[in-house]
Amino acid sequence: MDQCQFMNNAENDILNEDYTECNIVNKDSTECNIRNKDSTECNIPNKDNTECNIVNKDSTECNIRNKDSTECNIRNKDSTECNIRNKDNTECNIVNKDSTECNIRNKDNTECNIVNKDSTECNIRNKDNTECNIVNKDSTECNIRNKDNTECNIVNKDSTECNIRNKDNTECNIVNKDSTECNIVNKDSTECNIVNKDTTRQYLFGIVQTVSLLILNIKTKQPIASLPDEGK
Repeated sequence: MDQCQFMNNAENDILNEDYTECNIVNKDSTECNIRNKDSTECNIPNKDNTECNIVNKDSTECNIRNKDSTECNIRNKDSTECNIRNKDNTECNIVNKDSTECNIRNKDNTECNIVNKDSTECNIRNKDNTECNIVNKDSTECNIRNKDNTECNIVNKDSTECNIRNKDNTECNIVNKDSTECNIVNKDSTECNIVNKDTTRQYLFGIVQTVSLLILNIKTKQPIASLPDEGK
């Protein structure tokens, strides 16, 4: 008698529990599938069987079926579908820390944002994150947020806003030596004053100096030097 003559008979299936061909024929049998939990053909009919799916947890089909299974999703943490399903799963998101979608979901996740420190969205979310802002030190928004950050301001030393914030910063003011505000702050700076020699401040200083000379001449009774006569 053929070994599988009665292979559709439950009792025969139990007797042949290790016989693959019998079990494939009985692929709709729960007992068959638990025994053959590594068989793809068995697992497709038993797609709702937890034990089968755990064994086949590396199978895409398994994970689609078991989309709520933590174990399946942890293992498939590189899968976009896994991450969409497990949008609150830290391990999935850490693995996908370069993914825009990950970062949108994990907007408060430091590691994600550090990795995406060149991303405008990252910086908007992490406006207080030093590393993000240092990397984006050429960004106007970065500098507005980090108005007290020296490195940002040095890089943006040509920016009026930078200089208003850093009015005591020599490098910024020398670069902006044509700025009135710079010169008011640096009124003792030779370079600033030479450039701004026609400013009101300098003009007033000249008037005061002239008046002082007049007073000195009056006190010493020395005539003020006059221009030479024309034609002489």
